Amino acid sequence: MPIYKVLPPMELIHGTSASANTPFQESIIGIDKTNPQCADYIINNRTYATHSKLFGLMVRTPPLQQIQKGFTAEFYIDNTTLGQSANNLSFQLTLNSDWSGAIMLPPSEMQKIGVGVWDCYGTITSLASQPVQTIYVTQSRLVQVTSP
Repeated sequence: MPIYKVLPPMELIHGTSASANTPFQESIIGIDKTNPQCADYIINNRTYATHSKLFGLMVRTPPLQQIQKGFTAEFYIDNTTLGQSANNLSFQLTLNSDWSGAIMLPPSEMQKIGVGVWDCYGTITSLASQPVQTIYVTQSRLVQVTSP
């Protein structure tokens, strides 16, 4: 029988570059960072000159020393405003490094999920071959996504 452990919420990071590494704490973000009217500038006071070069959104599991290469990560994003299954995302991957895993959402994928309040959450499952399998469950992370 597996052991369940609760982790902090998923981390959200502006941009999908491998060098993007700083989670943000804003509760409202925009999809189109090339638009000067994006919420990132109007509400969050980000600098257009540097922020507009970022592309999409990275969703990352919280880094944890116990997470190992080969574990399975499942990511879920539900648009709770629209409440339709067509506006949800689920993605599973096998981690190829220790500590955490991430998925990258280009603006086109963000638009498919749509504007509204997103609930980002997931699980990380240890290898089935371990004597006791551990399933790490992340807490929900809510973020309001707007357009532009």
